[in-house]
Amino acid sequence: MSSAILFLLVLGAASPLSGETILVAVQESLDGGPFPLPSPAREGILAGIFDRGHIIFDVPDSVPAPPSSELVKMAREGGAGLVLEAVVEFRESRLAGGAVRVDASARYTVMDASTGRVRRTGAITSTNGGREKEVDRIALGMEVGEEVAAVIEDILQESANAQ
Repeated sequence: MSSAILFLLVLGAASPLSGETILVAVQESLDGGPFPLPSPAREGILAGIFDRGHIIFDVPDSVPAPPSSELVKMAREGGAGLVLEAVVEFRESRLAGGAVRVDASARYTVMDASTGRVRRTGAITSTNGGREKEVDRIALGMEVGEEVAAVIEDILQESANAQ
């Protein structure tokens, strides 16, 4: 194999994934009730996906959330390749000295927009336990959102490797 062809193969393997369009639907709650704005997990997800070079369109909060089949249809009509549904719940508790402990749990589902097939489901939990003074609810939500965004990149990388 010539060195020029080898160079092109290595260059192709090292280049970032091309931008994908992703429909994102995030629901957030705080202690079982509505979440006060801003929505940190949503912002973390959107920023994490955008920073990886992908295009996003976001479904605004609505209660109840649109069914998955409707999200897939919206994504397909909008030209998206993937649908990300995420539900993020925050729980807060006051500690001695006024610090606030925040626990977050996120459940997510990623679907193929063309088929409606579920590509991956999962859950992420996080806490600011031991970091209460440095990490508030907003910062923790951004961290959780970034972790969910990393799942999208994982799926896209798997797809690219399979081709």
